Amino acid sequence: MLTLKLITSAEEEKNIYNTLGLNDVPGGVLFLFLDDEKPVGFARNFVQQDGSALIDKIYYVDGMSFGDKDFFLRSVLYKYQGASMLLKLEGDHKELYKFGFVYEDGYTSIWSQNINLHGGCSGC
Repeated sequence: MLTLKLITSAEEEKNIYNTLGLNDVPGGVLFLFLDDEKPVGFARNFVQQDGSALIDKIYYVDGMSFGDKDFFLRSVLYKYQGASMLLKLEGDHKELYKFGFVYEDGYTSIWSQNINLHGGCSGC
């Protein structure tokens, strides 16, 4: 079963990186992706001084299906829908346009209450 877990402990984050075979420095907050309780990826978030949330990294283990990736991405976006904050990723992420994100000033962003999870799932 696919599930999402919030990780706020730097020590737990470090253990997750080790489990996934990553050499990364803990920081921020992780939405951990689990498949039958086994870590299969994460989305790392940082709250910025202006109150926005920056998703700086989304990671999936090799071989994860497009449908599972889509499920996890939609789950993370769902968690943000109830907040009123700017959600942004550095760079142009066209795969997020279907959810209402736009690219401007070097970031793909959206106000969280405007996220549209009814966006199509081409390729699922």
